[in-house]
Formats: sequence, structure tokens, C-alpha cells
Amino acid sequence: MKIVIGGPPQSGKSTFTASLIQAIRERQRNRPYQLSFSWQPLDVTDNSIAVLLNPDEDIDQKRDVDWTDERAEERSAVFEARDEQLVIADAPGCITPQLRIVIEPADAIIILANHEDREQIEDWREVAESNGMQVFAELTSILEEDLDAGWEERETREGIIRSIEREDFEEEQQTAFDDTSRRMIRQISTDLLRVCSQDIDSE
Repeated sequence: MKIVIGGPPQSGKSTFTASLIQAIRERQRNRPYQLSFSWQPLDVTDNSIAVLLNPDEDIDQKRDVDWTDERAEERSAVFEARDEQLVIADAPGCITPQLRIVIEPADAIIILANHEDREQIEDWREVAESNGMQVFAELTSILEEDLDAGWEERETREGIIRSIEREDFEEEQQTAFDDTSRRMIRQISTDLLRVCSQDIDSE
């Protein structure tokens, strides 16, 4: 299963994705058998996930690279060639022709938008539909707003997570999220592993 994390810029996608990857790795350690798992950066201009997952390494976060159809096709081909049973990929934040190319191999999407920009979720739903992707989860992120984090619809995985500043994640990793948001991310990781296991069993 190939799944992308998509949504508008400044939604907390990088910290969410890094935390989801960590949660999947943690869940994997407690399973009787291991699914093959990897993550794939899709945005050629932004290396945020690698920076967040490897805080002790000297990695450039931003790269001075132009997005072109050719680069998008190259990155899409690498994504498509990944043969692990679960692949998590972070999508660029703007809906462009290059975005539609690079996410083409994905089976599903987790949409994350800042609560103030939640109307943009509809645009990302359209991207998912036009690319034939299932919407696996739909989340809005909050920082200081007077709203409670939690599931609105657990079955469809719609909810609110309390996002964090990048610096907090770099310092505290997963524990920087509040308890409710951390539980939600762990539940999504469990759901992903369960779906992948069912897919394998049905083959």
C-alpha cells in the first residue's frame, strides 16, 4: 500500500508524517511478524522529514531545485518502484500539475489542513478522486485555538490533532504532541498496518 500525506502548506504535515513513521516503527516492533515498510520523500525542494527523523545529522532542509514535469515524473517513478508492503510519502503542499504527477502511484491519501484553512480539504479531496485514491484519514490541525483535539468520526478517521512547532518535535519527538493527538496518530498507524495485513492475507 502506498499512501501520501497531503494538504496545504503550513498544516503541520512534516511533523505529523515524522510522528506517524515513528509510530509505525514502534507498532512494528510489537507485532509477531514484520511488514516491509519505508517512507519516500516526494517534494524535491523540501527535505523536512529527513531532518525531523534524523535530528543529529547535518541535512539540508531546503533544496534549491526547480519543480518540472520531468523531475516529478522521475520522483513518481521512484515512488512507484517501491515494493514494500507499506510506503508513506509526503506530498508537496501546493496543488500543481507536478503534484498530480508525483502522487500518481499512491493508493490512498491522508489529508491534513490547518483548521483555519479547512475549506481547502475539499480541493485535496478532488485531487484524491481524480487520482483514484482512497481518503484514508482527514485531519485538521490546531495550535493555540480553543478547540479540543480528538476524533469527530472515528470510522472515517476524521478529526482534529493539536499540532506542534517544528522545534518542539526536533527536541521532544513524538512526546511533543499532546496525549490525544499522540493516541490518534498511533491509531492511524495501527489501522494502516491492519489494512496492509488484510491485503496480504487476501492475496
